[in-house]
Amino acid sequence: MPGVEPDAAAAESTKKSTAGRLKRPAAMVAALVLGLLVVRQTAILESLNFFHPAASSPVLRAGFEEMFIPTPDGRVLHAWWMPPSGVEPGTRAPAVLHCHGNMGDVEDHAPTSDYLPAHGVGVLLFDYRGFGKSTPERMLTRRELLIDARAALAALRRRSDVDPDRIGVFGYSLGGKFALQLAAEDPGIRCVVSVATFSSWPGIAGDVVPVIGPWLIKPGLDAEVNVLAMGSRPVLLIHGQQDQIVGVRHARRIDDAARRAGVLLDLAIVPDKGHFGLFDDEMKRRIGTFVSRHLAIREENAR
Repeated sequence: MPGVEPDAAAAESTKKSTAGRLKRPAAMVAALVLGLLVVRQTAILESLNFFHPAASSPVLRAGFEEMFIPTPDGRVLHAWWMPPSGVEPGTRAPAVLHCHGNMGDVEDHAPTSDYLPAHGVGVLLFDYRGFGKSTPERMLTRRELLIDARAALAALRRRSDVDPDRIGVFGYSLGGKFALQLAAEDPGIRCVVSVATFSSWPGIAGDVVPVIGPWLIKPGLDAEVNVLAMGSRPVLLIHGQQDQIVGVRHARRIDDAARRAGVLLDLAIVPDKGHFGLFDDEMKRRIGTFVSRHLAIREENAR
């Protein structure tokens, strides 16, 4: 450069080169952070990894009733109503809303709640949008599935054979989060059964993608938060000790949060079970007894 000593020119050149090298990593970090924020805010990762909708044609079981439930945003949910046993005609019986997991349809999930009618409790089991015979949908978010759960709960309460003041919710895996969310926002729900549920969205994301996972998924509708709203309403929390899909630590986190808040929670850790196979005869009796007791059913009348 004219008018600049050679040493000074070299120093200036080195300074600019160093600055350039520093800017490149900084730009890469900024781009990475921006990308993470986009993934987090748009829920792309959540939609692709946590929800597995698939159309199917479940075969209606004898004795069950088929229902189609409209949602406020124009979808239609397919559902099965399992009527309670031993209830006099014209009687408004207690009932449970069943929120299932992130794959399968009502036919697949019916065995996890079809024993409750024998305890005098009706069950409404529904498919979220995108699942089974419900309105087809590919990219889903937790907010949309919550809309579906709310619509199903409202439909259950509208039934002329259901006592709207004796409603419980049952949730398995992903469905446990919606069960606890419904109960948190609706004090009329008397009890909750939550099976193999994860404590928070960032928590389960961290299990799948260590370190950065919690940054990729927004919190919200988290079980360890929603359980705090249960107050004196009872919760039965069930988890397999050997669960490799949703680790048992999630159940312990929910339990710890509940106990600190004074929530009436019964934690059942099943030693030799994983994410599936939890519903043996003993567990079915335990769930049936819990639900019938807290929905004020005389257990001696259970069949």
